[in-house]
Amino acid sequence: MSWPVQQKQISRNRILQSAIRLFSSRGFDGVSIADVMRDADLTHGAFYAHFKSKQQLYAEAIDLAASDSFSRRHHTSIGKSDGA
Repeated sequence: MSWPVQQKQISRNRILQSAIRLFSSRGFDGVSIADVMRDADLTHGAFYAHFKSKQQLYAEAIDLAASDSFSRRHHTSIGKSDGA
């Protein structure tokens, strides 16, 4: 039985958010795939449905975290310049 596309995206996002949180606090070498999947409350096997390696997860997590940070800063700076 195949998972609906929306459920796959939810699972992928949970993995990425857990990875961001853990890599940020412990660094790449301080985090295992098992740590990420436990934090995301998903099975270890589910990892490989979304990522080929820990390195791929790390790269995507860093990219997402940077993108989110840029978006928050951009929206904050727009709000400040509009009120000035």
